[in-house]
Amino acid sequence: MAGGLRKGKSTLRFWDMKYVKGGREVIQSLGQEAILGQNFAFLGPNWGDTPLVASILQAAGARRPPAALFPLWGDGWCELPGVSLRQRPVPSWGATGIWCEKQQYRAGLDAVKAVVFAPQRAGKMLEVALSHDGLAMGNQPIPIDEVGVGYVMLQGLPPGRFQLALADGSASTSFQVAIERTETLSGTWIQQYLRDTGMGRMVFVFVLKLESFGAPLRGDVGVNLLDGGQHPISPVSGEVFRADGGGRIAGELPIAGEGPFLLEIRSLTDELRHCVLPIPLEHEDLEDDAPLLSEPFGRAKSWSWVGGAPDAILGFSTQDHEGGGHAPFLIEEHRQDGVVLQSQAVFSEVNAMIMDPLRGSLVIHRQAELAPEALWTLPLNGPVSVVALGGFVNGRPWEGWFLAATKPNHSLSLSVPEMVEPGEEVEIKLSSNVERETPVYIVVREQGEEDPEPWGPSQSLKQNLRAMTKDFQLAFADDPLGAAQPKPFHFHDDKAPVDSSASLEERADGWRPPPPSLDEFSQVLYNEVVRLKGVETLRISVPAEIASYEVDAVLLEEDGWVYAKEHFDVTSGCFLEILSPSFVHADDGMLGKIVLLVETLPCRVSCWLDGTPVELYDNGRKLAFDEFLEERVLELSFSVMPGHYVVKVFDRDEQEIDTLEHWVGGWGERTEQHHTLCWLETGAQLSDEQGPFVPLGRLEPWIRQVARHVALMPPGNCEQEAARVRASMAWVECAQSREDAEKGMHFLRLGLERLEALMLPRGGFRYLPGADHLPTFGMDAVRHLWEVALPGRADSHQALAMWFRDVVHMADEASKGYQLNKLPARMLSCRDAFRVFCLEDISSRQKEALWECEKRLSEQSGQLMVWGEHVVESRQESCYAAATLLLSDDVEHQEKGGRVVSAIFSQLGTEGQLYTTTDNVALLALLQVCVSRLHPEATVRSDGEDSPWRELVFMPFLDNVEVLQGPICVATSQRVTRSLERFSERIPCQLSLHRVVGEREWVDEVNVGERLQLTIELPSGSQPGDLLELYLPHALTCLDAAGDDEPHVFVLQPCERIQLPIAVTETTVGVDGDVGPQHWGIRLRNLYREERGFASFRHTITVWPHGHRKRRWNDPLKQGWRKIFG
Repeated sequence: MAGGLRKGKSTLRFWDMKYVKGGREVIQSLGQEAILGQNFAFLGPNWGDTPLVASILQAAGARRPPAALFPLWGDGWCELPGVSLRQRPVPSWGATGIWCEKQQYRAGLDAVKAVVFAPQRAGKMLEVALSHDGLAMGNQPIPIDEVGVGYVMLQGLPPGRFQLALADGSASTSFQVAIERTETLSGTWIQQYLRDTGMGRMVFVFVLKLESFGAPLRGDVGVNLLDGGQHPISPVSGEVFRADGGGRIAGELPIAGEGPFLLEIRSLTDELRHCVLPIPLEHEDLEDDAPLLSEPFGRAKSWSWVGGAPDAILGFSTQDHEGGGHAPFLIEEHRQDGVVLQSQAVFSEVNAMIMDPLRGSLVIHRQAELAPEALWTLPLNGPVSVVALGGFVNGRPWEGWFLAATKPNHSLSLSVPEMVEPGEEVEIKLSSNVERETPVYIVVREQGEEDPEPWGPSQSLKQNLRAMTKDFQLAFADDPLGAAQPKPFHFHDDKAPVDSSASLEERADGWRPPPPSLDEFSQVLYNEVVRLKGVETLRISVPAEIASYEVDAVLLEEDGWVYAKEHFDVTSGCFLEILSPSFVHADDGMLGKIVLLVETLPCRVSCWLDGTPVELYDNGRKLAFDEFLEERVLELSFSVMPGHYVVKVFDRDEQEIDTLEHWVGGWGERTEQHHTLCWLETGAQLSDEQGPFVPLGRLEPWIRQVARHVALMPPGNCEQEAARVRASMAWVECAQSREDAEKGMHFLRLGLERLEALMLPRGGFRYLPGADHLPTFGMDAVRHLWEVALPGRADSHQALAMWFRDVVHMADEASKGYQLNKLPARMLSCRDAFRVFCLEDISSRQKEALWECEKRLSEQSGQLMVWGEHVVESRQESCYAAATLLLSDDVEHQEKGGRVVSAIFSQLGTEGQLYTTTDNVALLALLQVCVSRLHPEATVRSDGEDSPWRELVFMPFLDNVEVLQGPICVATSQRVTRSLERFSERIPCQLSLHRVVGEREWVDEVNVGERLQLTIELPSGSQPGDLLELYLPHALTCLDAAGDDEPHVFVLQPCERIQLPIAVTETTVGVDGDVGPQHWGIRLRNLYREERGFASFRHTITVWPHGHRKRRWNDPLKQGWRKIFG
């Protein structure tokens, strides 16, 4: 407790007390001579002179006893005259912690990964409790590895505020799952203040101006005043107000609590228009945010979180704290091995209890007397010590306390470059003086505001120390022991899981906490625990964008942990980026941006569209074509049209600094760069007209690229999660570095945990959590998992060996629900044949597998493939047929397999992958077989010269090639324009766009501030795998969409109708710059059937400024008057 020496009532703790016969009378008779403090019990210097005690001593022939004090911490009983007090056990938290890599997650998109460090539970299971907005959601057991590290993976959490806590109460952490903020309602404070109404009651008086989608909000609104300092957040008061024509509301609400306070506002006519505003009032820091008081006397000190600062101890630094003042002790000096106290008064019978709350140990040091200015050195052994002081000052009982920390002997340092080029790798070097492998947690995240809260083991340390010292006194003790009531003491009551009955989810009035919403979410590039011994180097890819990142690490040791922190900038001497829609209509006045960061000044920027100069604007000012600019950071705008853009940057000497190409498709078309492979057998050749080609010596980088594409998908159904597991294993096999392999392992664990949650008791998988059982997708999931059992694959890879058995066991158990056989007697597909050929070393069975593949092959349009009912099915079966034939020793089989490989490779897309998870998993199997078929001594003829292929693979490209001895593989790249409207299997669909309030007919002209509803009717219903893509102009915002990605994508649940809320937020303009129509569209497609879909891109909408919409007249004469007079 801060402040100087004081006298006053202390808060009596709860005790277990046992009186001997007549003991209560003894204690009562002692009165003020028997004092109960917080950490000591005191018997004053005159306790032996009280009549009852004196008579007892005289009868026993004992001498008059001196003053005495008794520690109330320990593992036994404190024996006093007539009564025994059970001592409180010193806590033994250990170096325990639980933390997340960030505090805010995107609802529906991000998985929450929490790290647990509990070295005292190494090799055991540990229970973790989860609560949501105060509602206990249940416990989950997690394994702790041999170095004390465990992981908690959570996905699919609803928006809200969550707490993860170790079930024993020793550590907890909080995080939010938030929706991306869509400004459906905004408020501007005009006036706000507190008014005292007397009797200690306050009201909050306010005037607010409300706007919704750019227009004033009118009508009735409900307003709740919330106390954000409560957990969970709870309403203090509420009322209904009416907004006037300008959107203003005025009123007052009762206010009580500590804050910070929030105002929740919701329109009563359109509940989607709502917001939560922070109330700009001063409030005390929340307890968790406040510094931790460490020295309450003298020049008071507290521990402030500084993380990896150079002089930090356990992540904290010592700073001055308000309060302090005169006390019988001063802390003279903190040393590495102890602390030096200086007495400021005459002490007798002084004790110092040094408690180590990490190890649960207790050491007591005693001095019979201390004179003023006497020095007393207390040795410290553990990383953290809670020191309780007690004694008699001039005969009066006094107690105090302080915290002490010693710097660990081990060290951790980080080394990162100051700058990294966009799209490159950052090299992070970790070093430590620890001579054995030690876990180090490291996270690389986008730099934001400094987080004032500790993380890692220091987070739980601060929580626990604050709870332990909450009622400690710095005062003369004067609470008579006789006034204490016997009650059991429970140290961790405040850490117990929250009772679900206290949840606001169950409030009788139906109120629920508003879901958290944020404008931006920080990006995490890396988040893993690595084993460090000496020096370790990590290489992590950074995005191709300008940003700043911070690197945080903590070395996890049981006897003290060490933090380190660095940061780096992703920047370039010249960074050039074009931001525009991927396709536009030529009549729409869509704007694009050129973002430029350049060191060489002045500079000139020029832009061409299909060879024609494009006008550029700087904050609305038109730039001259030869104008030089002096700003280092530029954002130029231009009118976007379909075509090929070239942007160039020149210095003052007209030397080109940078150039960038960009393609924009026509409306309903997409222009993409497709990266494909060419499989070339002996005798094959590629001419100059077909080139250039990139020579490939290895296919592993391509496998890694396809595997990453599959593994990084958002959470999906059982088939997609099994594909993630299969792809993650392929990723780890082809990883470029240890860090890359660890990232692949992360997605492997993620996929397995999601699959475990979908497992059915009697075998099989649910399609999605809580959804029905769809056997087709469950059987595909089993087959994906079985493929890790192929010879030479995951079972022989060191990093995957421990996971191999788990994956195969899961597949075998799930297969029981479908009566699937890994090695079927009758092969019904090329996939069955591939598995049999790989896993059965029986000649007759392998011949049968080859025959099953050959008989399914046929040639169409010059391509040899297995042609199935659907496109994806055809590609999938063709991949397995090709892989099986390539594994044959027969040359004819190999050549036929090579033809199928060429047909498959020609269909690769933007990242060298196929359409969906099912054909990409088959592509991985094919690529892994192709690796073994590449000829190690291949020779080719290029530009008329014969060369070993291994000498040419280091060349950037080749113009022509003829294979003399193969096979070999080359990569090609070509730009492809494809229509988004072509589907051979059309989904029946009907559209309706209308206002939410008022007329319900189709609208194509609206005002800013209106809200619309888009209804999509599916008479035949949706099918598993159906997706909806929504393409909107900037003037329209879909309130159900997450993020600003184009297009907005929605995974459809089984339904016959989809309704999407649309907000009108700004005007639409034509190419002439005046208000005019802009196009919008939708597209339905299926994840598993590429030919199934529907597209409509022919609709337009015109948005006028608020209150200025012009009506269309059908009368030709009136149309003429409108044309003349506007």
